[in-house]
Amino acid sequence: MQRVDRNERILTENLQCLNKMVVDEINQMHTQIDSVMIINEIIQQIQRGIEECQHTFEILVDAFLHAQDGVVQPQLSTMAKIKDMMRTECLCRMDSISTLFLS
Repeated sequence: MQRVDRNERILTENLQCLNKMVVDEINQMHTQIDSVMIINEIIQQIQRGIEECQHTFEILVDAFLHAQDGVVQPQLSTMAKIKDMMRTECLCRMDSISTLFLS
């Protein structure tokens, strides 16, 4: 009977040890998964930054090519400058129309 008790105690100790090892391994895997997710998020942010830089570079190349022909890329103008240009264009058209009707 002592032998059975001893074997049960050894089995219980070994099962507890095994349980601790499994829990530790699972915790380590969770930590690694969290790290991989953070790294993936950072990689996505870097990719978006690279894509934005590439898009801006393409705009600058287009602007340079069009500037040689005397054309200004609208992406390089500020919104206020574009509004002023539109307002001026609109006023010029209104003057042309009123000149036509007054003549």
